[in-house]
Amino acid sequence: MVFSAAVWPGWAVTVVLEQEALQAGVRTVLIENYELTVTADVQCPAGVAIIPGSGSRARPRSTAKRPR
Repeated sequence: MVFSAAVWPGWAVTVVLEQEALQAGVRTVLIENYELTVTADVQCPAGVAIIPGSGSRARPRSTAKRPR
């Protein structure tokens, strides 16, 4: 059994994003890349896995507005 644990393939490991870091990153992108004023907390689901080749189905739920 020890042998199989030592050669466990890397592709079988699921990497999950830290929720607070993900929320901070989304907020930064909204402000810096989209020039939005974000007045509410950004909320992302917990346990978001990184899956190569997959997209995000995140939907904005904010009252963020572009400056005029």
